[in-house]
Amino acid sequence: MINYNLTYNHKGLNQLNFYKAADLYSPSIYRLLVDTYGRDDIFILSAGWGLIKSDYLIPSYDITFSANSKIHDSKKRKKKEQYNDFNYLSGLTNKNDNIYFFGGLDYLHLYYNLTINIPERKVIYYISMNIPKIRGYEYIQYPNPKGRKQNWHYSCVKDFINGNLQR
Repeated sequence: MINYNLTYNHKGLNQLNFYKAADLYSPSIYRLLVDTYGRDDIFILSAGWGLIKSDYLIPSYDITFSANSKIHDSKKRKKKEQYNDFNYLSGLTNKNDNIYFFGGLDYLHLYYNLTINIPERKVIYYISMNIPKIRGYEYIQYPNPKGRKQNWHYSCVKDFINGNLQR
């Protein structure tokens, strides 16, 4: 089966005016992360696409793992269904890389599925005491100074960029 979006990305053209993955997310913290560390070192964990490079061209979409009851079911990805997710991180790392995860609990299962076989150091920042922990990952509890329950990872990323977090 031909993956047309993969072919589209490798051609280097953008006739359909797709977006770079990191540019689709409205919180400016994502752009700051990309500006600080570069597009080559930032990957987006997407409920619609999987683990993609921040500059991977995709159409605008609205799919989430969030269990929020205010979100219509048609926009929710079901965790138990099988998808053919991209995994651009696999094979691109080397033994000296550190991989950091900033995201909500709803995205953790996909992250585990796509990174379990990557041997590099993998660090997960979290706030929930109920986080499922598995071998092969390091866990650092984020102090959550603003007391956020939702979108706490925006503050976490900012603290990471500013060097205020244990690494």
